[in-house]
Amino acid sequence: MKIIYKNIQAIAMQSVATLVDVISTIPYNNLSEEKIKIYQDMIKNKEDIVIIPLEYSIEHYREKQEKIASYCQYNAVTYSEENKKYNISYKCLSRCKIVKIDIVNNSIYVDIELLDRQQFLPEHKKLREDIYQRFKEYLKYDIVNIATIEAVKNAKDIDYLIQEIAVSCRFEVQAKRKLLEELDATKRLEILNSELETRIYEQKSDKGQNTFAYYKEKINELNLSADVKRIVYDELTRLKTTRPGQAEYGNIVDWLDRLVALPWQVVKEENKDIEYAKKVLDETHYGMDKLKQKILDYIALRLISGKNQSQIMCLYGPPGVGKSTIAKSIAKALNKDYFNFSLGGVSVPEEINGMKRFFLGAKPGRIMEGLTQAGSKNCIILLDEIDKMNQQTNRGDPYSVLLEVLDRNQNKEFKDRYFDVPFDLSQVMFIATANDITAVPDPLKNRMEIINIEGYSLNEKVHIAKDYILKKNLREIGVDENLVTIQDKTLQTIIEDYTFESGVRQLERALNEICKKYLISLQMKNLPISPKEITLEEAREFLGEDYYEEEYNLAIEGEVGVVNKLSVSGSTGSVSRLEIALVKGNGEQILSDNLVGTAKWTFKTVFGLVKSKCKEWEIDPAVFENNNFYIHSPHHAVSHDGPSGGVADVLCLISAIKEIPINHKYAFTGEISLKGKVLAIGGIKEKLLAAQRNKIETVVVPLQNKKDIEKLSYEIVGDMNIKYVDNIEEAYNFVFKENK
Repeated sequence: MKIIYKNIQAIAMQSVATLVDVISTIPYNNLSEEKIKIYQDMIKNKEDIVIIPLEYSIEHYREKQEKIASYCQYNAVTYSEENKKYNISYKCLSRCKIVKIDIVNNSIYVDIELLDRQQFLPEHKKLREDIYQRFKEYLKYDIVNIATIEAVKNAKDIDYLIQEIAVSCRFEVQAKRKLLEELDATKRLEILNSELETRIYEQKSDKGQNTFAYYKEKINELNLSADVKRIVYDELTRLKTTRPGQAEYGNIVDWLDRLVALPWQVVKEENKDIEYAKKVLDETHYGMDKLKQKILDYIALRLISGKNQSQIMCLYGPPGVGKSTIAKSIAKALNKDYFNFSLGGVSVPEEINGMKRFFLGAKPGRIMEGLTQAGSKNCIILLDEIDKMNQQTNRGDPYSVLLEVLDRNQNKEFKDRYFDVPFDLSQVMFIATANDITAVPDPLKNRMEIINIEGYSLNEKVHIAKDYILKKNLREIGVDENLVTIQDKTLQTIIEDYTFESGVRQLERALNEICKKYLISLQMKNLPISPKEITLEEAREFLGEDYYEEEYNLAIEGEVGVVNKLSVSGSTGSVSRLEIALVKGNGEQILSDNLVGTAKWTFKTVFGLVKSKCKEWEIDPAVFENNNFYIHSPHHAVSHDGPSGGVADVLCLISAIKEIPINHKYAFTGEISLKGKVLAIGGIKEKLLAAQRNKIETVVVPLQNKKDIEKLSYEIVGDMNIKYVDNIEEAYNFVFKENK
């Protein structure tokens, strides 16, 4: 029977993995007398606590499908004279499944479901015998108490067997976590068997026979500075005087293992063939000419100077345009090793620059782990979604740590808090990605070269779908990349009816669905796999109902006080309706809460401008004294693009006052001054792409942006009518006089 406990306090410790029946001890610094008294009362009352085995962050843990933790009881509070720390110990009573996590005032509370102890089944007989024989082999290299041997042989259940072997053989934290979190009994035994085999291998190696000599030889092979060597040899001295089995011994060994694994002097030979690099980049990604040229320039400068200059770039643009995948292609083009570090949800500096060693389960930050995995100090590290980190002042700011990592003047001696020795990051090529560059703090932006990866037009998407996505999907499925073909016209309809985005992520999913459904249909009919051109009718059958953007996002024919307003959020353009309604009142402007930031202040300018033009535009000034003005934009639930919407705001207000509808196939952008001058705006390409997606026929833009639009390709502008205006009178005449 499942037992559920609600609202239990929990603690999340990085890399902590507590096994059933094991006493786990966690060190604390500088506990006050009041805090000690609280812990002693908890121990006396045998209060419970849940220990969450945190690998990275609580946000990362929350995303796990199955969240397994340890249901424990406070056991004891002691003070260590040797380490000058308080130790709080907990006894694990049961494994548990977390069904709900709440964070209140930085404290974690969970609802849990207790898991039964796993029993041996008949099918486990051979696996259990293998584990016992391996454990006996392990005894040849490491002395274990006789009582433990008997306990392993006569283990009453799987949890007890795991506990005895994991503790006796001093399993690494990662192994303990796997054994804790796995739900399937057979798989747990297989993991135990595999980890036991690893420990035997380690004991057979030189490291197992003479640990001190092993590390001394490894360290002498490294090209370390005198200061670093002094610190490392201090650790070796401590290792020599510490007995195996002590907690401190494992801490030192873990530190040395990680340190010698770092690529202290490993520099991979880079590609110097510009034509090869261009071929790799063109084969994997369409467009991105500015970025590709940057990479080719990098190779050219490398050939000229002979120096390996570090690069720090930030690629920003809408989702699905290939920012993350191009980084891997750049690594291939330059023949560099590669590591992907996803920053989305990172909220504590320790994930970047590590945790101090004295914490239980401490480990290096992801930067140093990335270098170890990449295997060379001139690798590429992708800092993915740099705009989605969380700043928590009470636990430190991860952005401030990245400032040090990305500073060419500081990263030559970067210190991860776990190692606490300097490591040279100056040869690493950092590539960051962001959807919204405004979310990145200015000091960090100043460290990077910002490169805009723009959205795609309809024709560009057709080209990408046909020459890249379709072939890639078929290769990943495991069939010939030319097995399925789709005509351009069919692809256009799929893009317009089933996707609504600046990038191609939804398009990739749609084409993947078509390919899989086609192959499944052959299998169901017992037909051989053969080349096929997918028709529009077949594509619709495979994809189901069409996806249409909600119609109410745009103006509807004949409406008064409504216009289509072009805006940019982050790096994605959009078209949305702006609504203004008049109600009898005293002249108050009532803006919806979703109109925030600069949008609110823009309307002050808008009303001032319209009031000043009452005579010219035949508006009764009394309308502003006798009515309240309700202003709303249903599409924008977040930050609204205020200044560049000034032209749309003025025309919408006039439409509401004069009760004259504006053509619902028009869209507007442009900032205005109080005197009616239409000023240039940014994000013109993103806005025109949004207009193209929404089938807008005419776009009204500032005259000052004409030079920007003339640089854009026909694929973006197409047959769209572009009306340039230099002042608000020109916009007024175009909408209300020339095109009634």
